[in-house]
Amino acid sequence: MDSELEFISTVCEETRIAAESLGIKVSELENKVEAPEFKEETSEEKEENETPVNLELENALDKIFGEGDFEERFPEEEVSEEVRSEEKISTDEFADEAEDDETIAEIKKHMKEAEKLPTLYVQRTLRSGQSLKSDGNIVIIGDVNPGAEIIAKGDITVWGVLGGIAHAGSDGNNYSRIRALKLHAIQLRIGDIFARRPDTVNIPYVQKTDLFTPEEARVSRKHIVIYKVREA
Repeated sequence: MDSELEFISTVCEETRIAAESLGIKVSELENKVEAPEFKEETSEEKEENETPVNLELENALDKIFGEGDFEERFPEEEVSEEVRSEEKISTDEFADEAEDDETIAEIKKHMKEAEKLPTLYVQRTLRSGQSLKSDGNIVIIGDVNPGAEIIAKGDITVWGVLGGIAHAGSDGNNYSRIRALKLHAIQLRIGDIFARRPDTVNIPYVQKTDLFTPEEARVSRKHIVIYKVREA
């Protein structure tokens, strides 16, 4: 039985010429599916789209660290009771002598400056050898393992175990803060104040425990002191 070839579909130019010379029709297929158009978002639309994500994270962090003012979270009459002996970490031996106590208003003023900075949100665990830097605040949803490093011009918040190196206020702001569900950093820096962790801390044990007490490190009389954070 004879067979006939009525048409051929090809994208090869040589095949098309050969087919046409034999009187074979070459089909031309058109793509009739319209490509989607992507409209570039304006800066206002981007802010609207990003706001719910940031608010969700911020609300979750507020539940952990509290959203009250400085007086509510650290009442003057309770500060000394909140600091445990093991929560104080030794500072550089060349640190200047303690300065006069500052007023709550002055501290709140400088804290507001950090809040105005942009915030970088990272959802991952930083492992040994990894480094993260930002010109604003940093929020990490995960752990920071020993050997990892975080540097921020503003505040640092770790929703996990902070066991690496953290430097808040890298531009010299001694009013920046470092917060974590568990603060066991190998080294802490806030502004130009330096502190290191006691060698007796068992980091592997800390990382495996299910008990977490949110903590915040800040400068007090030129020393870095760690406080428990209560929900307001």
